[in-house]
Amino acid sequence: WDYTLVATTDSLPGIDATWRCTTVPFRPDQHDKLFIGPPDVRVAGRLWLRTHFTLSLEAATQAVDLHCERVNDRCLVVVNGQRVAENSEGWSPFSVPLGRAVRAGENELMLGVTGGDGGTAVSHRPIGLPWFYGGFKGVPLPLHLETHALLAIEEVAIETHLLGGSRLVSRVTVR
Repeated sequence: WDYTLVATTDSLPGIDATWRCTTVPFRPDQHDKLFIGPPDVRVAGRLWLRTHFTLSLEAATQAVDLHCERVNDRCLVVVNGQRVAENSEGWSPFSVPLGRAVRAGENELMLGVTGGDGGTAVSHRPIGLPWFYGGFKGVPLPLHLETHALLAIEEVAIETHLLGGSRLVSRVTVR
């Protein structure tokens, strides 16, 4: 993985951005130290993490999902330059379907992370969060890609009726 800092949360890293190497997931406090920079970056900026992955032709014809166990606090997911999703739950696992943004061959995945400074999603932190844990920003737990067969649900039908006047019976049909 590589990282860079951008001074605003509104923009993607420019083509002239300087990228440096880091690990994902990080060891405690590693990514928090990446947020130490000029005050404008700490308060209103975004830490960008970038990696590349390759999809076979077969995998590219399937659905591809990104699963994150935790990204603190907010995360913008960008694949091949396309904004795919944004998660502001901060402390909860989430999954993102990457959809048509992925392709066969080389792909670029970027996670734009904002920390707990400057009005981000700190309200989603668990109650009783230890004081030392609040400084951890970035990607503290694993993330992975998963491919699976495309599935489309065309119709869901639910039929209910009372049996003997007191027992509810339901039949669910999924097409």
